[in-house]
Amino acid sequence: MDQRAAWHRRRIIALVAVGGALLAAGLGFAAAGAFSPAHAVHAGLMIYAWGILLPVGSIVARYFKVTRDQDFPRETDNRFWWNSHRLFQIAGMGLATLGALVVHVTGTSGFANWHSRIGASVLLLGWLQIAAALLRGTMGGPTDTTLRGDHYDMTRRRLLFEALHKTIGWITLGLACAALVSGAVFTDAPDLVLVALGVLIGAHLLAIFRLAHAGRWVDTYRAIWGHAAPAAHEPSPNAGAALPAPDPSRRPS
Repeated sequence: MDQRAAWHRRRIIALVAVGGALLAAGLGFAAAGAFSPAHAVHAGLMIYAWGILLPVGSIVARYFKVTRDQDFPRETDNRFWWNSHRLFQIAGMGLATLGALVVHVTGTSGFANWHSRIGASVLLLGWLQIAAALLRGTMGGPTDTTLRGDHYDMTRRRLLFEALHKTIGWITLGLACAALVSGAVFTDAPDLVLVALGVLIGAHLLAIFRLAHAGRWVDTYRAIWGHAAPAAHEPSPNAGAALPAPDPSRRPS
């Protein structure tokens, strides 16, 4: 893979992180600064987490398992998507939790309105997603220490994990959009904030549409091993292949 292209991707990720933080801080202050300082911090953190980091991490995971500079399928297992997804999702959930704690500790939170209820549900679903990721099972495959594995064999455990993790993940992001908009309404934010949130959500949807239309989605199994996953009742490809020395830097998938 082209190292210059990899460096360019890292710069884009850094720009998204830094630019997103500045944008979220400005929108948070505009949305809730007149309401209370705690609400302004809460709004900024939630916009940064649910409006930028977590959606971008999900889009990268779905559409950038294979990058344009990659000679696929000769070159497989591009870790850009995995590293980015893990970084953005963990950072996003950490900041979202901090945002919830800010209004809780200052005594300005409550569950008397729909925004609080939706927000609490979204936060719970987000952490359940991270907990579920720890239950995805073993990897297996020619580059692991053993060929047998939940992912390489696509066991029922792995199939269930993928179905739930992906479905609940996108549903959670949809609910998060409702939480962001309802929060702006709850604090009687200026119309410009609602417009900005609409543009932000629309930008994510447009990116998904364009990437899907361009055929950028590649199945995780094929992206890692270069061939389609076996049917549940069939043995994995290369079942009798000799195992190479395990890669100590190998991450689970």
